[in-house]
Amino acid sequence: MSAAVAPVLFLSNVGLHAFFDANNLRSQPHHCLATPMTASFDELTSLIARTWGFRTLRPNQEAAMRAIMDRLDSLLVLPTGGGKSLCYQAPAAARSDELTVVVSPLIALMKDQVDALREVGVSAVRIDSTLSDGERRSAFEQMNAGQIRLLYCSPEKLVNDNFRDYLRQRRVRTFVIDEAHCISHWGHQFRPEYRQLKELRTVFPDAAMHAFTATATPRVRDDIVEQLGLRQPSVIVGNFDRPNLVYRSIQRRDDGVAQVIEVLERHRGEAGIIYCITRKEVDQLTATLRARGYEARRYRAKNPEESEPQNQAERKEVQDLFRRGKCNLIVATVAFGMGVDRPDLRFVLHTGLPKSLEHYQQEAGRAGRDGLPAECVLIHSARDVMTWRFIIDKSAPDAPDPEHFRKHSLNQLKHVEAYADGSICRHRALVQYFGQEFPADNCANCDVCLNDVELEPEGTIIAQKILSCVYRVNERFGVEHIINVLRGAEVESIRRFEHEKLSTYGLLRDQKAATIRNWLYQLIGGGWLDRSEGDRPVLKLNEKSWHVLRKQADVRLVRRRVGRERKARSVAANEDYHSGLIEVLRAWRLNEAERRGHPPYVIFHDSTLRELARVKPTNEETLRRIPGIGERKIESFGAALLAVIANYCRDHQLESNIGAVEATVRNSAQETADALFRTGARVLEVAEKMDRAPSTVVEHLCDFIARERPASVATWVDESNYQAVASVVAKIGAERLKPIFDALDGKVSYEKIRIVVAHLRSMGKIP
Repeated sequence: MSAAVAPVLFLSNVGLHAFFDANNLRSQPHHCLATPMTASFDELTSLIARTWGFRTLRPNQEAAMRAIMDRLDSLLVLPTGGGKSLCYQAPAAARSDELTVVVSPLIALMKDQVDALREVGVSAVRIDSTLSDGERRSAFEQMNAGQIRLLYCSPEKLVNDNFRDYLRQRRVRTFVIDEAHCISHWGHQFRPEYRQLKELRTVFPDAAMHAFTATATPRVRDDIVEQLGLRQPSVIVGNFDRPNLVYRSIQRRDDGVAQVIEVLERHRGEAGIIYCITRKEVDQLTATLRARGYEARRYRAKNPEESEPQNQAERKEVQDLFRRGKCNLIVATVAFGMGVDRPDLRFVLHTGLPKSLEHYQQEAGRAGRDGLPAECVLIHSARDVMTWRFIIDKSAPDAPDPEHFRKHSLNQLKHVEAYADGSICRHRALVQYFGQEFPADNCANCDVCLNDVELEPEGTIIAQKILSCVYRVNERFGVEHIINVLRGAEVESIRRFEHEKLSTYGLLRDQKAATIRNWLYQLIGGGWLDRSEGDRPVLKLNEKSWHVLRKQADVRLVRRRVGRERKARSVAANEDYHSGLIEVLRAWRLNEAERRGHPPYVIFHDSTLRELARVKPTNEETLRRIPGIGERKIESFGAALLAVIANYCRDHQLESNIGAVEATVRNSAQETADALFRTGARVLEVAEKMDRAPSTVVEHLCDFIARERPASVATWVDESNYQAVASVVAKIGAERLKPIFDALDGKVSYEKIRIVVAHLRSMGKIP
C-alpha cells in the first residue's frame, strides 16, 4: 500500500528567519544543551545561538526542525550547503533524555560530523568498522549511561538484528536517514542495503522517521516516501538553485588540457576537484598536470597492475590529505567526494559529461558549500556520449532489470546532453529539471547570462539550413558528414554519395567546422534534432524539426565569444578585510586542527574566518556576534583567537572591533527595524510602525541585508524589478545609482535599486 503523502511545502526564502536574542546569550549557562524534550521553538533557537553561533535560520530549516520536534515523519530536500545537518542535530541536542539515530552511508562523513558536534559541545558517537575495540566499548558505555544525543551508523549496521535489539532497549524514537536518495531505484546512487531500512517502521512503530537528501526529482521523492514507509510526512523542498555558483559548459577542444589549465589558472592557490569519466583519463590528466607544476593527486579505482590494498591505501591517503587541507587539487572519478564535507572548494571541473543531471547537481554542488562564490565548469564532447553508452551497455547485464536499466540510463544521458549543449541559462535548466520554476530572465551567473556566448542573429535560418541538409541526405548520416556537406568539403565520402549535387552543399562554407558542430549539438540538446543510438549514430528529424522547416517555430542558437577573458568571481569581492589577516587566521586554524586531529573546517569554516578578518574582534563581546562561533568554541579558542587578531591589528595599525557596530554603534531604531524585517514586514509597514521616513527605513533595510545576507529580498522588491536591476548592474556596474535608474527609463525607484544592489553585494555578485 502506498504511504500517504502530505502536500509538498515549497517554502519561500523570506519569512523563515528565526531571530535569536544575542543579548540573552551571556545569561544562559552552556550546560543547557540538555533542554527538556518539550522545549519550545524559542528555546531551541536560543540553544542554536549558544551552541552553533547562528542567530538566523536559513530558508526551510525552521519547518524541518518543527517537524522533528512535533514527531512528524518528514522528507527534507535541500541543496548541498543548505544546512540540512543542523535541522536534526539541534532538536537532538535539545532532548536530554533521548538518543537520535542518524543513518549515513559514508564513514568519513560520519567522522567529520561527530568531530564537529563534539567541538561545539554536543555529545555524539559513531559505530563503524574503523573503531577499535576500546572506542566501540566506550561508545556503548556512554550510550548506556544516557550521555549521548546522536548516534551515527551505517545502513548495514542498522539492519543487524542484535544492534536493532539494543536500540529497542534504548527506546529510540527518532531516526534520520541521510542521503535518502540511495533508497530509490530512480535515484542516481541506489544502494540495496537502504531498502532494508523500511523494516525500521515495523521494529520501531512509534518512532518518527526523517529522510534527508540534497538531490531528488519528484519521482525520487515519491519513491523515498514509499520505500521508507513514511506516514503522512511533511515534505519540505528547498530551492534547488545555488546562486553562489557560476556554471559554464564548454565544447572540448583537442584533448581539453589547455581548457583545464585555463580554469586552474583562474583559481591558482584555491581548492578544487577535477572529475574524469574513466580511470585512464584520471591517470593521464594527473600526470600531465604534475608535469606542468600543479600539485595534483589522483583518486580512482585500481588498475590491473595494482593490488587492492595498495589502491585502498593510496585513496585513503589522498582523501585524508584533502580533508586536512594538505592537498588542494584532486583528479578523480566520480566516486571521490562522497565522504568529504570540505566547504571551501572554489571550483569543480568536469572533463567529460556526467552520468546524469542528478550526478552533476551533487558533484558540482560540492563547490562553494560555505556560501562563498565558486565555479563549476563542464568541458565535454560527443565522444563522452559514446563512452557512457559503452559503459551502460556493459553494466546492463548485471542489473536486476537490464532493459529498464539501459532505457533509464540512456534517458538520463539525454538530459545531460540537453543541458550541456543547450543555450538557455544553466541555473534555469538545472532548477527546471528538478521540477521547480526559475523566474529570472538573467541569472548573471552562468556562461549564457554572463555573455561568454552571444546570440546568433539568424539562428532560425541557420537551423533551417542544417535541418534541411539532414533531410536531403535521407537522415542516413552522422554529424561529421553533415558538417562536410554544409561546408562544401571536397572529400571522398561526399563524392561517393554525390552529395556535392545537393542544394544544401556549401550552404555554410564560411563557417568553421567547430562552429557548425556546436550548432548541431545545440539543436540536439534543444530537442530540435534527434540522434540514433549505436556505434555510428545518424541524425534524424522529429516533429520539432518540421515546425522549424515549416517556419512555425524559432530557434535560439549561440556561439562562444572569441578571446573573451573569463574571470572567476572573487571570494573577496565584497569583503573589507586586510588580505594578510585571513592568511594568519588560516595558519592558526591549521595548527589547531592538526593538534586536535581534525580537518580545518571542523574548527572554523572559511566564511567564519572571513567575518573575523572583517570585524577584527579583540574582545569577547564582539566575538560572540560572529556567525558560527558558539559558547564552546569561545571557551576552546576565544582567548587564543582574540590574541592573534589583536596582535595583527597592533602590528599593522588596523582598526579593530568593526563589527561592534551591530551591538553599540547601531542604535535602537536599527534594532527595531531588524526585528520587523525578520518578520517579513514591508518598507511602508516598518515606516508607519517606527514613525520614520521610508527612505530612512530603506537605509536600515540595506544595512540589514548586508549583515544578515538573506537568500531573497522578494518581500521588498518583486522578481521582475529585481531581475531588471540585476541585468543592468551586470552590464554597467553599481558604482553609481543614477546610470542604473536612467538605463531602466526611471521605471524602477531609487529605493528598489538600492535594495537590489545591497542584496547583490551581500551575495558576492558585485564588488
